Amino acid sequence: KNGVEIVIDMIDIKQNASFYDLTISAPEPLFARDFATVVIEELDAHQREYNKTKTSETRMFIEERIADTRLELEAAEETLKDFTDRNRRIENSPALQLERQRLAREVAVLTGVFTTLKQQLVTTKIEEVKDSQYVVVLDYPEAPLSPSKPNKKMMVVLASIIGLGLGTLIGFLKEYAENSD
Repeated sequence: KNGVEIVIDMIDIKQNASFYDLTISAPEPLFARDFATVVIEELDAHQREYNKTKTSETRMFIEERIADTRLELEAAEETLKDFTDRNRRIENSPALQLERQRLAREVAVLTGVFTTLKQQLVTTKIEEVKDSQYVVVLDYPEAPLSPSKPNKKMMVVLASIIGLGLGTLIGFLKEYAENSD
C-alpha cells in the first residue's frame, strides 16, 4: 500500500484549459521521463480499450434494435398487405382510406427507423475498426535538468534550523542544570 501511495504521489495532473499537464516528480531525471512515457502509453491503451468496449456495446444494442424493428416492420407490412387484399375497393369509403393511410404511415415510420438503424450500425462498425489516437501528446516527456525530489536545499535549511534550535535548547537546559545546583 505504501508503494502505491508513493507512486500516486509522484504523479500530478492539472487541467490547463482543454488540455492536461502531466508532471512526474522523481529523484532520478531519466526515471521521471520514462515513467511519464509509460503513464501516457497506459492512458492511451486504457482509453482505446474503453472506447472499444463502448463501441461494441453500442453495436450490440443497435443490432438488437434492428432485429426488433425488422420484426415490427414485417408485421406492419403484413397487416397492410392483408388490409389491401381484404379491401380492394376503398375509393368510396373514407374510413377504409383513413385506415389504409394509417397502416401505410406506420410502415413508412418503421422503414425510416430501420434505415436509420442500419446506417448507425455501419457507422459503428467503422468506428470499431478505426484505430485512432485517443491521447494526443503535445510535448513528449523530457528528462529534467535536475531532480525535483528530494529538495536538497530545503533539507539543508531545515536541518540548519532544527540543529540551531536543538543546540540552543540543549544549551539553555545545560545552563539551567548548572545554575540550579
